[in-house]
Order: sequence, then structure tokens, then C-alpha cells
Amino acid sequence: MNTAGLPAKRAARNQWAEPLGRFGFAAKGVLYLIIAVLAIQVAAGEGGNPEDQKGALQAVADEPFGMVLLVLLALGLTGYALWRLVEAVVGPRDKDGAEAHAERAASVGRTAIYGSLSAFAWAIVAGAEGAGSGGSEQQQTATVLGWPGGVALVIIVGIVVIGIAAHQGYRAATRNFLDKLKLGEMSAPERKAATYVGVAGHVARGVVFALMGVFLVKAALEYEPQEAVGLDGALKEVAAGPYGAFLLGLVAAGLLLYGLYCLFEARYRKI
Repeated sequence: MNTAGLPAKRAARNQWAEPLGRFGFAAKGVLYLIIAVLAIQVAAGEGGNPEDQKGALQAVADEPFGMVLLVLLALGLTGYALWRLVEAVVGPRDKDGAEAHAERAASVGRTAIYGSLSAFAWAIVAGAEGAGSGGSEQQQTATVLGWPGGVALVIIVGIVVIGIAAHQGYRAATRNFLDKLKLGEMSAPERKAATYVGVAGHVARGVVFALMGVFLVKAALEYEPQEAVGLDGALKEVAAGPYGAFLLGLVAAGLLLYGLYCLFEARYRKI
């Protein structure tokens, strides 16, 4: 394969892809902050339910002047999805071989996830009826379980999600997420803050992904689609356990810190 022109292609794409990526990380951070605040309110006994990304977007739309913020979030999520698409096509910076292929595959998945979220946000902005009536994790799992080999497929997806959880824990333990930040442009307090919020945030995400993966595997083994949960369901499971309010508050605080880490990425990420 001819790679002589690859650095030039990556440099050229940064002229327009970098603003998309930075705006996208900011939107992602704000979204996690909203999810965390809603969960903290539940932990504090103020009622309601923990929300996932789509629930958070809907909650924003229901607030006074929320539509303005929702439009900004929709723009940011669209930018993030487009940037991830560019990463999938061109490849990540400073990586080659199997590691680059893995990063590209991950970028494809993120493009799909955040593309879906941006479409959902734009549907709310446009006032589309039923924008919040998309298939739940239970409905989607039930559909897949009905396919030939569906049980095995759901188990594989659950194991992959558990693997993602383990990777989040690995990133927290090794602090290798700092490798993607421009540490030389940060002050000492900023580096310390980025490290703290990054470690806590990745641990919290690891807990949530682990719960999602375990319940997916459980749903497949027991052939009970209602066992499958998303981010909101995982937070509800935390709240329903012993010392639920306390543990939900801890996980929510971790997700809030992850949102702050995304804001560091918006400013200092290597793109």
C-alpha cells in the first residue's frame, strides 16, 4: 500500500476536521454533565429517573431556552460524528498496523452511535412526533434473540461491552488517556486536574459498561430480553442495590468528572 501521501492527507484534513472534533468533544462533555446532574438529583431523593444520552437530550429540550442549547448540542454531536468518520476513513494520527485498524473500527462504532444521537437531537429540534419513541434496549435485544444464532450474537455483544468496561479500567489504571492530550500546552494545575477527572471518569464509565455487558449476557442466557439495559438502566440497577442512593451518587459524580475530562479533550486533545 502506498503510504507516502498519508501524512499530507492527515495534515490537510486537520484544517477542517479539528474544529469539528473539538466542538464535538465539548458537546459530549456537556451531555455527560447533564446525565450526571440528573442522576445526582435522583440519588439526592429529588425524584425522577436516571437518563441515558437520549433522555438527557429530551430533558434539555423541556427546559426554558433549552432549545438553544439543544441546537448547539446537535451541532456538536454532528461534528463529533463527522470527525470520527474522518478518523475511520483516514486513520488515527501516529498509529499504524493492527493498532490503527482497531482505532478505525472503534471510530466506525462511535460514528454510528453519535450519528444516531445527533439525528435524535435534530428530530427533537424539528418537533418530530415520536422522536423519543425509538426501540429500547429490551426491544432491540428481543429482535436479535429471535434471529438464527441471535443468542450467541447477544452474548458476544455483551462480552464486547464487558471488554470495553475493562479497557476503561485499564485506561484509568495506566492513565494512558493522557497520551492523547497536549500536555506540553497545559499548566501544572491543569495536568493534575485532567489526570484526576480522567481517572475518576473512566472508572465510572467502566462500572456502567460492566453492568450493561453483564445484563446483556444474562438476557441472552436466560432468553429474557427485559434483562438488557442501557446507560439509564445500568444507573437504575446501581440505585436499586444496597446503599443504592450512595452508590448512584458516586457513579454519577464519576460521570460528571468524565464530562469535565471531555471538556479538557475539547481544548487539548491531539486531533
